[in-house]
Order: sequence, then C-alpha cells, then structure tokens
Amino acid sequence: SQRCVWHWRTKTFRGDHILDLYSTQAAYPELFDGYKAKYETTIMRRFMLGIAHPKLGKLWNEVIHTSTIHPQLVADAKRSCGIPHEPTDYFVIPVERLRELGLRCALWTYPPLGLYRKGQMFTNNLLHKLGVGPDGLLGQDVYEWLDFDNYRSLDTMPEYAMNKYRGWGAEIKEGKHPQILTYDGVPHLFVDGKIPTEGLEVITVD
Repeated sequence: SQRCVWHWRTKTFRGDHILDLYSTQAAYPELFDGYKAKYETTIMRRFMLGIAHPKLGKLWNEVIHTSTIHPQLVADAKRSCGIPHEPTDYFVIPVERLRELGLRCALWTYPPLGLYRKGQMFTNNLLHKLGVGPDGLLGQDVYEWLDFDNYRSLDTMPEYAMNKYRGWGAEIKEGKHPQILTYDGVPHLFVDGKIPTEGLEVITVD
C-alpha cells in the first residue's frame, strides 16, 4: 500500500497544475473538446458529466478524479483479461501534498451501478439543479471524507471491476469492439481544487 493517489497525465497536458474538466475548459479551450469526448461515448458517460457529488456539493467534472489503485495493477488486470493496454503516464500525488494544500478530498467506493444507484445519481442531478446542498443529496453511504492519517492505496482490484474486464475481454475474443472504461469499478478520490505539478513524480505504466 502507498500513501498516494494517481492521475492520468494526458499526452496533451499543459500548464503547471492538474485541473478539473471545466477549469481546463476555461484555461485551455482548445483541449477541452478532446478531454470531454471520452465522456460522450455512452449514454451513461454523458450522464456522468452532470452528476452532483454528495460530499463536495459540486458536479463530478468540477473536481479532479484520481485513482486509489496503482495504475500498473490496473494495466496488469486488463491484460490478464485479454484487454490491450498502451503505455500511459500518470502523476503520483502524495495525500500529504493534498493535505498541505488544504484541499477537500472525498473517497468514492464505486459500488456496482445498478438501477438503485443510477436512480440516486439521477435524483441528485435534479436536486443539485434545484439548489439542494450536499447534505440533502442521496448516496452518502458510498462517499466519505478522506482520512489523511490512515489512508492507504488498495493492493487488489475490486471484483466488480474485474467482472467488467472479464466481460470486455470475452467480447474481444469474439471479435467485438467493446467500449473499455478502464476505471469502471475502481474506487476514486475526488479532489476539490487545482493540484500544482511541481515536484510530483510522473511514472510510465507499460
């Protein structure tokens, strides 16, 4: 286990801060369409652009998404299920850095997204638009404030994520071309605010 989280460093990354999607739109409008495009590949992903966060009180894409699992474990899990993986760069972000910056951070366990959970998300979107604060949003049980002192990264892939990978791998074997959502089922840490990249390690995951 490690006391850090990871964030994808895109090939077109610019600037000296990691930003949320909508701050990227304001700072680098020429990059926004490319970043947003990955959320427009399925109905559910388009819907995710407007999900309200029950702890932070913002839309999901007004905060930074990070992974609580080392990306090499994720890549290895994909390959074990027959899903190809291309070398990708990631920022390594110590949680102490986030604490020093005074950023609000909330964990999301990423439970199986059945009709019940999707219904909560849909309802939260409506409540958020009506001005309901975070305490009034649904699904509080799968979000929690980051415990900086006791946080450790996860050492294994959740079974929910592995089942997703196995399903996509089976489709690939059948000659199909499924939409691979690499971090579907991987618990996230959402960070409210921008993260300076100075001093952050960047790793390449093969």
